[in-house]
Amino acid sequence: MRKSAIYLLFILTITVTPLLQSCYKEPGPGTARIMVIDENQLRVPYATVKLVNGNVNMVGNTDYTGIATFENKLEVILNVEAKKGDKIGTGICRIRPGETITEVITIY
Repeated sequence: MRKSAIYLLFILTITVTPLLQSCYKEPGPGTARIMVIDENQLRVPYATVKLVNGNVNMVGNTDYTGIATFENKLEVILNVEAKKGDKIGTGICRIRPGETITEVITIY
């Protein structure tokens, strides 16, 4: 009788413990991938990309594949400006926590 009571308590502990833990996890930072292309649909490496909105100001450069990556912990809508030489392109992107978005900006 004592062994069955201990066994029952053990099984109950194993089945109830996972139910007491929360499944909610704080989302990580949101990621914006800005791809810069030219009028011929070719990727533009080493272009300067600015993301601006109020007090949020992020600046970066595209890599050799023409993509610049930015992260932000809060949800925000940003104006995007890409520039290389005398060519400029603009757009808008929205960063949400836990998500990755890709925006394509064409420079002319």
